[in-house]
Amino acid sequence: MNGTARPEWRSHDRVVADIRRAIGHGYRVVSTCFDPIPERDGYFVELFARIAAEGLGIDWYFECWGLPTERFVNAFKRTFPGPLSTIALSPDAGNEDVRRRNKQPFYDDQDLHRTMAILERLEVPTDVFYTMALPGETLGAALDTRDQMARMREYRNARRVMVWTVQLEPGSPQFERPDAFRMVTDRRSFLDYYRVHGGQHPDTYSSLGFKICDYFGDTRDEGSISDFERHIQSFKCADLCFLSADPREPVAAQSGRRHCLERRRDLAARRGLPGPTRTLGPGYEYADAVAAEVPPQGARFHWVSPSAVPLGDTVKP
Repeated sequence: MNGTARPEWRSHDRVVADIRRAIGHGYRVVSTCFDPIPERDGYFVELFARIAAEGLGIDWYFECWGLPTERFVNAFKRTFPGPLSTIALSPDAGNEDVRRRNKQPFYDDQDLHRTMAILERLEVPTDVFYTMALPGETLGAALDTRDQMARMREYRNARRVMVWTVQLEPGSPQFERPDAFRMVTDRRSFLDYYRVHGGQHPDTYSSLGFKICDYFGDTRDEGSISDFERHIQSFKCADLCFLSADPREPVAAQSGRRHCLERRRDLAARRGLPGPTRTLGPGYEYADAVAAEVPPQGARFHWVSPSAVPLGDTVKP
């Protein structure tokens, strides 16, 4: 797909030059999502030493594919002590069997907690990302993710603990061979995927493009792909909501829904649109809110400075 069978590493000189150019345009945080061989940390440890020697003075957001070595974490902390510097981990699933099926490089819970303990000891801010509706996952396994998210919030350095759904993307094994993963999809080509992102569907986070057979173990499995998407989002809102003024705190359903309404109101006000008035819950689900709050096709909105918008209940529809 990319014309090569191995990762290509850029020279440190070119990376440093890019950072200098970014700083010249006003950027103060560099973000990296490239960690193909996490146990071989030499490239980044040497790069961090070069950045420190150059005195570039930036913060760094590093998204790990695997788990960082302790040497990597030490080098990261020395080089990027600023408040916005963050290491992000993506265990994806709280259930080890589901993680083994979907996550490469795989690591078990013991190694995950060992790494979190290192990050906590060195006081490195950490984001933790999870995914739901993965191939091979069931409702019970998703509840394992909920339980592990609560455990992650106990680490003092855990800044955000999040869970997202992921669309079926072209080129993935599930896209090419959905039957092999007990999945049903209505996306057969890149154009199908493009149409969703091109604006025909109002919410690309909830339009998954697939259903997993026998996921719930009840009548919810009998519906269409759109029914599955709706049930997944409702389950996510009820059991895995992470919206909170402080994402490290356990999220009660009621407070999560209230904070969600405040954020939706804020977004509507910044767009110059009428604000929502209902919280999510029984009788008014995620899909209902999306349908009600998306502007009519062809409508235009203006963006208002966030500083001009009052938050919370003072934002009226």
